[in-house]
Amino acid sequence: IELASFQPFTHIQRDFLNQLAEMIATSVNTISVNTKTEKLLEQSQELTEQLRDRSQELENRQKALQASNAELEEKA
Repeated sequence: IELASFQPFTHIQRDFLNQLAEMIATSVNTISVNTKTEKLLEQSQELTEQLRDRSQELENRQKALQASNAELEEKA
């Protein structure tokens, strides 16, 4: 951010502007970090859902194999 004035800034004004610049920088950084955190949360939720789906699929396969084993044992 650039600022201009028709008169030189006073010491108090410069101090105020420096503090304001720090506050703005902190806010921008916080927004950036929060955005990254939200994206990571979304990715984590997607991965959790994929893991649930795969786990359910494995359970179904396991049940099918158990049924198949039981059937084979009956025939033997």
